[in-house]
Amino acid sequence: MKQINFVMREMTSVRYYIPLVIEASKRGIKCNFLVGKCGKYNSPHLYKDVLEEYAKEYNFSIEDTSNIKNVEGVLFFVECTGLELLEPNDKQIKIILTYSGDFIEQNKIYKDKANHICMISKYFVDFYDLNSEKNLFFGTPKFDVELSANKVLEKYSLNKDSKKALVIYPRTRDLGRIDLRDIYDSLIKHNFEILVKTRGKDPVRKDFYKGDHYFEDTCWFPHTTIELMKVSDVVINFGSGAIKECAMMGVPVIDFYIKPFRKLFAPLYEYDYARNYTGEFNIEDFGESLEYLTNNDFSNEFNKARKECLYDKDYNSSKNLIDFIEKEYL
Repeated sequence: MKQINFVMREMTSVRYYIPLVIEASKRGIKCNFLVGKCGKYNSPHLYKDVLEEYAKEYNFSIEDTSNIKNVEGVLFFVECTGLELLEPNDKQIKIILTYSGDFIEQNKIYKDKANHICMISKYFVDFYDLNSEKNLFFGTPKFDVELSANKVLEKYSLNKDSKKALVIYPRTRDLGRIDLRDIYDSLIKHNFEILVKTRGKDPVRKDFYKGDHYFEDTCWFPHTTIELMKVSDVVINFGSGAIKECAMMGVPVIDFYIKPFRKLFAPLYEYDYARNYTGEFNIEDFGESLEYLTNNDFSNEFNKARKECLYDKDYNSSKNLIDFIEKEYL
């Protein structure tokens, strides 16, 4: 039987892997997860029951990474996580799926070891000067998910009639660079239901900043952030790579750039669906941006951004990537 393998040491990989598993299973290709621990909040050993439920639902097998050196054929990785477990082996085809903006720095770690590197788009490869004959351009599988707004509202007990602002909470490191209370007060004043999403390693400490609904990594697949974007009217971002999700999901965004390094995917903020501020901002102007972004149709701007910087919303990354794998290696 044809088989492909997925190396996983962090639960964040699931959002990339399962769409590929679904597509491969349609073709009778066996999928096997090689799972190991990591020292982070998202280590698979902390979510053993969740992973086993996914395995039953999506029909993949699970084994430990201890035998990874002897596994032959196609092995998927998310960035370089797990790649350090391998020894030189010509019978292994190593395919890297890039994660958020990590590829900008991590590319140098795996570019010589990988057979193929799946980049999100040719535009951003050129933008970050990471051209290579190993690059593949099949988009990213995590967007190959069909979501129902009604099901998301029901799943998280959200009010279907309210305007919703999704706050992608800033890193703890950056909190001193902005007055969050002003932002929250303005959202309340403009009658938004506030949804707050953070990561397990950066929990929100004060109840006020948890908004009306608070989420860490509630669901690994479909990923909570994408689910919440499906039902949100606007995203409040703080320089995170979530701008890609905003563009692909078609959600207007207000960004406060407070990070201490270069802005990720900066061109995606140059369209009319985005408003950009620093840590020093005018609260009245912010309120006007809220009203403007949530009372206008930016469909054409989103389509333009996808066409110029990413890829078409209807493009199925998983199908096209599995087509390639099946033709070349199975």
